[in-house]
Amino acid sequence: MKTLILLITITFLGITANAQDNTKGKMKKMNKVSTMEVMYICPKCNYMSTKAGTCPHDKVALIKEGTYYCTMDLDQTSDKPGKCAKCGMDLTKMERKDMNDKMEKDSVK
Repeated sequence: MKTLILLITITFLGITANAQDNTKGKMKKMNKVSTMEVMYICPKCNYMSTKAGTCPHDKVALIKEGTYYCTMDLDQTSDKPGKCAKCGMDLTKMERKDMNDKMEKDSVK
């Protein structure tokens, strides 16, 4: 009886560990695909989209990844580092913060 319980426990643990490995593998594949695409990111909440537009949460224009922007004046952007034309602050490069942040893949119609 002890042997049967031990075998069931080991089998359950093995299945659980395998299921977790499969999930990690799928996430890695998804992350690889999304890192190749140009992303548009909300400067306030890090919402990401594959298309330009407005953040549905903050109603702020999404900024293309790699673009420099002013953290005070979000409408001030540049392709090169420099100073904000309105307030004189250094421009910040828009980069992905974390792949676990809010991301919406736009469907192709």
